[in-house]
Amino acid sequence: MRDDYFRHYTRCLYIAQTRDAGLQVKAQAAAARLSLGYAYRYVGYGELEDFLRRAAASAPEPGA
Repeated sequence: MRDDYFRHYTRCLYIAQTRDAGLQVKAQAAAARLSLGYAYRYVGYGELEDFLRRAAASAPEPGA
């Protein structure tokens, strides 16, 4: 079933939000196991990180 599912795939694209060499190794292994090419793109958290920082800074203290 795996071969049928991935028949038209040419690569495994790892879109990463963090820079983690261990996860890159796992993604490369998954691509190799599926006989696919491997590509890596670091995208980070985008605007989510800024939003969370602002939200945390403006949150009331616990118990206040």
